[in-house]
Amino acid sequence: MTQIPKRYPASAFDVFNVLYECIYEPSMHVVFEISGEISIERLKTATLRMVAANPYLHAKFTIINDTPFWEELSENLWEQAFVIDSEPGLTPPDYMPLPLDVYAGPQIRVTLYQREETNKICVTCHHGFCDARAILFLSRELFDIYRRLAGDPDYTPEPLEPYDRTSQALLATYSEEELKNAETDTEIFEDYWRFPHENTNQGIPKLAYLTFPEDRLKTIKAFGRSHGASVHDILIAAFFMAMIRIRDNPQDYNSTLGILTTADMRRLLPVSETSNPMNYSIAFEIQLRILEEETLPDIISDVVKKLKARINGGLGPSCFTMFEDLHKKGMPEVRSFFEGMKTKYASTGQKNPVLSNIGVIDLEWVNPAGNSDNNTLNLKDAWLIPCVCWPYCFLTVVSTCNNRLTLMIAYEEGPYSKDTIEEFLKLMDSHLP
Repeated sequence: MTQIPKRYPASAFDVFNVLYECIYEPSMHVVFEISGEISIERLKTATLRMVAANPYLHAKFTIINDTPFWEELSENLWEQAFVIDSEPGLTPPDYMPLPLDVYAGPQIRVTLYQREETNKICVTCHHGFCDARAILFLSRELFDIYRRLAGDPDYTPEPLEPYDRTSQALLATYSEEELKNAETDTEIFEDYWRFPHENTNQGIPKLAYLTFPEDRLKTIKAFGRSHGASVHDILIAAFFMAMIRIRDNPQDYNSTLGILTTADMRRLLPVSETSNPMNYSIAFEIQLRILEEETLPDIISDVVKKLKARINGGLGPSCFTMFEDLHKKGMPEVRSFFEGMKTKYASTGQKNPVLSNIGVIDLEWVNPAGNSDNNTLNLKDAWLIPCVCWPYCFLTVVSTCNNRLTLMIAYEEGPYSKDTIEEFLKLMDSHLP
């Protein structure tokens, strides 16, 4: 008799972040450049023992009789979580890593890129499983296991019990009145524009990025101090102005237009409760308006005010309850939501652009042991590669490592023009201090 594999209910955030695959490819990657020797066998063992310890990591996403689950894989499939790429050629971020199949699992892939001149480790997850910050948590765990195995080859991380992947802990941080008003406070994004595209077909996944030297980040921070603005405020303003310029549409000036950005809601919970990999990030909209002659100093105060209002009190429980309510109604209702969304984008041809600032990738935090001995990995640099977008979705991700800020766009060439994407990055550059 065939044994039924263990299954765990998929949460609302799990389901929605999987099904957003209809507007972008939801795989994300963190790439670490490594100096010194790497023990391939120890890195593989660290990967597989980490996978074994988390029931969701060694699972696949599946929908059975319209009920979504995480279903554990047979152990012989776990080895797919570790890959060696030693073929000559480019490595990320100058090359787009392969996506991760959330329906096949495992829910992490560790790829070791071996080249004569460099070694890189790429940690890949699917947004349906976790957000970008969680990939950094997993990377930290991977490097810690790698170090421990040097001293104790039998070391095995403590196995996790199936943990709560719902937003209930976050919802518990809101007042009864806020929860009561959540339905009426639900935010509906109004799409009035889009990033320029060539067509709406599928294309070839590509990457474009721009990394600034350390002095540039110092300049951006100095501008921020003189205007009461954070680096994120300044990025939002530059992103908005670059969008206006790349579209080259006079009607955009003096018009209220929206952009989406993201917030990591882990900030509402104790650190000890947010280490398990899952989705805690949400998207929210801010609306801005600029005149043709205005520059960064002219609009930055408005950006600061609007972002502060949203983050300090404008991100209510409706960020979660809308998804939770649809999830409770069942998969037909969830599919109807996505069909409606796709129909709206197709009929209007509009989709607000997204800027997501991941923040600092702190190599000392990711790998606390540093290069203290030959048993640890010496991390030299890191990059966050975002989800691949095609029209009408457009996403720019910002990350900072070694005091150097990187703008990264993953896109499908064909529907999006390489020249237009690269011109957009130049415009971002020109609008930043």
